[in-house]
Amino acid sequence: MRKRRLMIAAGGVVAIALALAGCAAPSSTPSGGASGHSTISPKVQSELAPYLKPTTKLTVSTPLSKTPPKGKKVVMLSNGIEITQLTAAGIKAASAALGWSFSTISVDANNPTTTNSAMLAAVAQGADVVILTATDLSIYSQALAVAQQHGTVVIDMASGNKPTPGITALVNNASHTPIWGKIAALGILADAQKAGTDANVAIVTAPVFDTILGPGNTAVEKTVKANCTACTVGTIPISAGDLFGGKTPNDVVSYLQSHPDVNYLMLGFGGFDDGLRPALAAAGFGKVRIFGIAPVQTQLDSLTAGQEYGWVADPLAISGWMAVDAAARSFTGDDPSVYDKVGIPTFLITKKTAGLGPEVPVNYQTQFKKMWGVKN
Repeated sequence: MRKRRLMIAAGGVVAIALALAGCAAPSSTPSGGASGHSTISPKVQSELAPYLKPTTKLTVSTPLSKTPPKGKKVVMLSNGIEITQLTAAGIKAASAALGWSFSTISVDANNPTTTNSAMLAAVAQGADVVILTATDLSIYSQALAVAQQHGTVVIDMASGNKPTPGITALVNNASHTPIWGKIAALGILADAQKAGTDANVAIVTAPVFDTILGPGNTAVEKTVKANCTACTVGTIPISAGDLFGGKTPNDVVSYLQSHPDVNYLMLGFGGFDDGLRPALAAAGFGKVRIFGIAPVQTQLDSLTAGQEYGWVADPLAISGWMAVDAAARSFTGDDPSVYDKVGIPTFLITKKTAGLGPEVPVNYQTQFKKMWGVKN
């Protein structure tokens, strides 16, 4: 495969060496590369090892100085996709724990400018807190100014935006997601090394989520190139229309047909996986190994079945609780911007750890409620 520069700096993985993960050996050598020979650096095994164990602590654990006030109104601007729904479920549960109300306003993922009007509507409805995800600041800057005038708390999640007046906190910001790409790349390299081949990687990504996916994708490319001179990295950019229209499998198959030496796919998030494996099998690419970031239950099931080999955890429900925690800190006089400086709990999920799911630490609700001084 001829090397390609990443077509988009598109945020949110991959297989570990199967021996380290405790998984069964692959039934066949991954397609692509020279079987029995690998130019991958042996240090990838030791570099990957720390990311194989689920974390037991939240990234922010400082207790609030007092119990947050009850009765706050939280509104989330939702694009309706599955990962957003899972995040919303976390926000709803966390809001309930604090005695706050929760509702959503829909935005059109194919028309990001609807986010601006949705935020204006939320402010007009008296929202105390507005939460939005994966949206470039330029799209909602007008509404942000209005929210700031009204004293509305704005929690910006899963974007690449920088600290800006009016944004109360940046939760799960793309400035921290390069670790996802590093883990993904190390996993791919370790897996390929175990199989005795080099890794020819194609990153499946989407320009519409450029702000969150880009840094992680760039980290994949850098990590692969730093550890394997013969390995390659290309990019498959999926348009918003194709992504939300269910055409991702067609785009991926088309790419593989012109790049038949690709032996690894790295999916930017679980939504790219819908219908992908059957499409690959039908087109004769069944040996291409799938890895990714931000899995949902479908991907965990695939790991358990040995059909996929590794996913980097992006705990979506926990990110929702983190957003509510940031809002709570704004009402208690504590520092919500602490979230600007930290990432989200993560690790490499494999067949061995698929049963734990991405929501780690597993007792996160208890940890948040302890910080808040609530017992419900």
